[in-house]
Amino acid sequence: MAGSERGKSVWERKIGRRQAIGLGLGVAGIAAVGFPFRKTLYQKGFEKVVETLEDQLIQEQALALQEAQKPWEQIVIDNKDRLGDLSLGFSFSPQRYLGIDDLSPTLFDDPDLDKKGSLEQQLQDAADKFRFGIRTMGIKKMRYALSWDSTPIDLDGKPDLRLHEPFLRIMQEEGVHVMLNVGIKTFGSPEQHIPQDFPKEHIPSAGSVITPEMPIAQAFLGHLRQILPAVKDKGFVISGLQIENEARVKAGLYEFTLSRELVVEEAKIGLGFFPDADMLINTIEVPDPGSLFKSRKTEETLDLLRAIKPLMGKGRLILGQDVYHFPGSFAPPPVKGQHLDTVFVGKYSDKDLYKKALAEFDVEITEMQTEPWFPSGDAYDRDAFALPGNDDTELKYLLLRCLEVTNPYQDPNKRSVIRLWGLEYLLHKFDAPGSFTDKHREIFHIIAAINNVDPQIVDKSIALATS
Repeated sequence: MAGSERGKSVWERKIGRRQAIGLGLGVAGIAAVGFPFRKTLYQKGFEKVVETLEDQLIQEQALALQEAQKPWEQIVIDNKDRLGDLSLGFSFSPQRYLGIDDLSPTLFDDPDLDKKGSLEQQLQDAADKFRFGIRTMGIKKMRYALSWDSTPIDLDGKPDLRLHEPFLRIMQEEGVHVMLNVGIKTFGSPEQHIPQDFPKEHIPSAGSVITPEMPIAQAFLGHLRQILPAVKDKGFVISGLQIENEARVKAGLYEFTLSRELVVEEAKIGLGFFPDADMLINTIEVPDPGSLFKSRKTEETLDLLRAIKPLMGKGRLILGQDVYHFPGSFAPPPVKGQHLDTVFVGKYSDKDLYKKALAEFDVEITEMQTEPWFPSGDAYDRDAFALPGNDDTELKYLLLRCLEVTNPYQDPNKRSVIRLWGLEYLLHKFDAPGSFTDKHREIFHIIAAINNVDPQIVDKSIALATS
């Protein structure tokens, strides 16, 4: 996105990003928006193929939506085998939760004692709410953002981890598997988390491919060599590393992509400090109008994983897919020609590639949209859709869709992982009276049930949080 978009709402920025990739993966995305390329780029007979695939997608969505209307207890019975090996995790960024755009080296050393005390109290409140969420929903898998602009180097030349220490400590105490997301691109708008004091003349133009010799890359690699040992020296156990976020996808403030060589160099540094960590590389599939049935971004991501493979210790290599859903755009059953949900592209377009990915690597859903945005109304307003973070039926629907692709062959050696996206905003539902609804309560219960938490514990925890 252009620099002028920095001031837009989260919704506008996210919609802009997802529209840019067709609000979908592969066939689903292009079919959903009416297939603008079909009459100019494809030969005779192609439309029939597309129509057949579109019909298949709509039929599958209609069935999943019908299933999602059932009580959760019945869905568990009907999907016992698929749910049995599923673990639900989350992503969390303290920056997003606290609304901090850029962490200066002196933020926690404000001479104004009132301001300093207020920030420290906000941090403590956020940590308490974070622990509540982990315990209540039984979260044991967390992707955690250690962004460049939230880990400043202090006046003594040492990395300042004060924003992150409370959350890292809580995850360690609660036995959470921490997937640390580091990179020039880390999750959450504006995607490229470049410190505000980084020299503007060294920020490449929008859409650039960042390579290791560029000043911005050299600066970040130096920062990575400082911040990772600081995390390790604090005694925090890091189970996995996500190097960059959607490294090969143009998105965010500058729409950077990262070169293969840079991602491999970052992985080498990360594994040097955490040699047995898992390694996650994620993507969201971008429709390629020149070759609809080629999964380009997935192919590029698999290439990154293969390049990193010789560096690995005992950890697992993981291909992550990001899945989004805009449910307000169809009524049950889904209507042909309207927006469809996003699904792993290989399920429909490049099945050989999908099977190869499953054979070589673990496959997870890294971002399953669960942000509790805006409850109802106009498409670009803050009341746009009843999204999966606000509506338990939509959550059940998207979970059922994701279950089709996380471990479709029921390999007993691979446990399905879906990381939900939007924990920060879900926890904020407890801040204002009336924001936390019965639907949010059911969402908590569904997540907790999958993670084997006693429902009575969930009710007691929510009662304390809302009292």
